[in-house]
Amino acid sequence: MDPEIIFRFWDNGDKTMCYAVGVSDLADLNGQFTLYPFGVFMQYIGIKDRKGNKIFDGDILENKVYGGRWQVCGPRKDWDYCGFVLRARDGQDNLIHFSDKENLEIIGNIHQHPELLK
Repeated sequence: MDPEIIFRFWDNGDKTMCYAVGVSDLADLNGQFTLYPFGVFMQYIGIKDRKGNKIFDGDILENKVYGGRWQVCGPRKDWDYCGFVLRARDGQDNLIHFSDKENLEIIGNIHQHPELLK
């Protein structure tokens, strides 16, 4: 797992994705974190897909061995396990397991390619 803390930002107005947004980009000059009503910040989850691409919250993943597509939906703790949620097309949630990354490939994201989950 890669401990790097980075974000990307989806701008609802321009309909563009901005990459390499760091934690310092989220804070104003007083060190206070600002909410941005015109877009969505998505965090890198610390895992790369089978091609070496960084997986972010909001990405759509496909299992290239067993089939199936999921959206990465943010962190959650279940019992003694903490991880990022993968939401299937039918709304079923599962937690991503680090050993699954060898079969997973990013095929898009929910903002630019919502049709991939239909």
